[in-house]
Amino acid sequence: MLGNLSLSMCQLNTLLTEIQHAINNRPLGYYGEEDFIITPNHFLGIKRDNFLPDVSSSNVPRNQGNVSTLVREWKKGNQYLEAFWSKWFAQYVQSLRERQDVRCKSGKGNQRVPKVGDVVLVRKPKCKNREMWPYGKIEKLYFGRDSKVRHVDVRLQNGFAVSRPVSWLYPFECCD
Repeated sequence: MLGNLSLSMCQLNTLLTEIQHAINNRPLGYYGEEDFIITPNHFLGIKRDNFLPDVSSSNVPRNQGNVSTLVREWKKGNQYLEAFWSKWFAQYVQSLRERQDVRCKSGKGNQRVPKVGDVVLVRKPKCKNREMWPYGKIEKLYFGRDSKVRHVDVRLQNGFAVSRPVSWLYPFECCD
């Protein structure tokens, strides 16, 4: 059961596999000068590009249903994943920024101020799937009248530079 929904064993297995992949593929930190992002999957020995199974293998079960059944099941699966991504964003991704506020309010540290050279996730408002958000390196800071950083220029991993408000930036879990 997922809320009021009842899932088949196959649907539950697929959903849990997708969730496991998303959790273990989240960026923990940035390493070196070669834009290498460390994820929990690196510690598990899983590479991003070999996550999907080889469908040419003879032991992969084949669905005997018709196309409309496959499409219906695919849409259902997407609804479950959408629910997961919404909760993921609301709870985990937001906590990346909130943990800095808690440290500051508790007196255990200073609130992290973005710096040139920091590597961050950059929110894409129309993309709820955090796994699809780009990451980039901060190149320039823009200060408000209150002398706080309000906006930054970020060079994304694809080479493009974008200008974003600080509220759209998310530090990695293991940044200092």
